Amino acid sequence: MKKGEAELHFFLCHDKKLCENSCCYIKVSDIECLYTDLSALEIISLKGKLEDKPRGIKEFSIRDNNGNLLKFAADHSH
Repeated sequence: MKKGEAELHFFLCHDKKLCENSCCYIKVSDIECLYTDLSALEIISLKGKLEDKPRGIKEFSIRDNNGNLLKFAADHSH
């Protein structure tokens, strides 16, 4: 998966329980744009809506087709 200069590489894991019980936390600068872009893709299922979190963070999460949880976050100031 690539957006701008950022790339994420995914690898197949045959242990579904491991995938479903771990996550990756990714800090981004323009979270509203990323949320809009990912929402438009039918291959990615949104797990959590974009929302304000404690400590001045905006966050949303997706779960990929293998069950991996990816959390995206940005400071409110961005």
